[in-house]
Amino acid sequence: MSQMNEADERLIVPLDFSSREKAIKLVETLGETVSFYKIGYQLAYGDEGIALGRELVGAGKQVFFDLKLLDIDNTVAKGVEAIAKTGASMLTIHAYPNAMAGAVAAAQGSGLTLLAVSVLTSMDDSESILRCELISNRRIDSTSSSNNSIRTGCCQSIAK
Repeated sequence: MSQMNEADERLIVPLDFSSREKAIKLVETLGETVSFYKIGYQLAYGDEGIALGRELVGAGKQVFFDLKLLDIDNTVAKGVEAIAKTGASMLTIHAYPNAMAGAVAAAQGSGLTLLAVSVLTSMDDSESILRCELISNRRIDSTSSSNNSIRTGCCQSIAK
C-alpha cells in the first residue's frame, strides 16, 4: 500500500481555471502528493497556461495539454512542436488523418504522447454519426451494430 504523501502517476489533476494564480495555488496546496496535471483551453489560452506547463515540467511534474488541436497538417505539426518543447507528457489532437500524420511527425523523438480524440463526449448520436461519416467518407447505418462503436467514442474503428 502506498503512503498518502507519495504521488500516484495514474492521477491527473485538472487545472481548469481561467487564472494562473488559482492554478498555482492548487498546485502548491497539493504539493508532492500530485505529480501530473492537465491544462486545457481555459488556462492554456487565457492566462499563460503554456508557460505554466513548462514551469511545472521544470519542477519535476508531468503535464497533459488537453488542447484537441485541429487544423491543416502543417499547422498542427507546428503546434505539436511547440508543445513538445515544453517537455509535456501528453497532448490531445483531433483524430483526422492529416492532422494526426502531421502531429506524429512533429512529436517524433520528443517523448510527447499524442492522444487522438475521435468523438467529443458532449456530442449526441446524430452528431457522432455525421462526424464519422465525414471522416470515413461513407454513409453509416445508424441502426447497425457499428453504431455502438460510435457511442463509445471509437469512431476510427469504423472508418476506412
